[in-house]
Amino acid sequence: MTNPATGEKTRFLSRSEAKKELQISEATFHKYMKLLVSNWSDRFQYMPRQTHWNDYQLHCLAFVKNLFDNGLNQLEVADYISRYKIPDPEH
Repeated sequence: MTNPATGEKTRFLSRSEAKKELQISEATFHKYMKLLVSNWSDRFQYMPRQTHWNDYQLHCLAFVKNLFDNGLNQLEVADYISRYKIPDPEH
């Protein structure tokens, strides 16, 4: 699919492809999704029973993963994304 505003192609990955790309487990995927949906729902759009994930959603999941990888705990990650927001992807 192509974004009409920018002309860039948007990828859509299945749940297993997304987990593989991020190198995370199903439980970790759920943990990250819950954090994003509950703390950043104004920009992170999620549909219940969603089967495919776009580039922006993957960017958000990767950002949350990076915060955990850098030693933040769940409360600190939730606080960070609700206060400072997730930066837009670099093109």
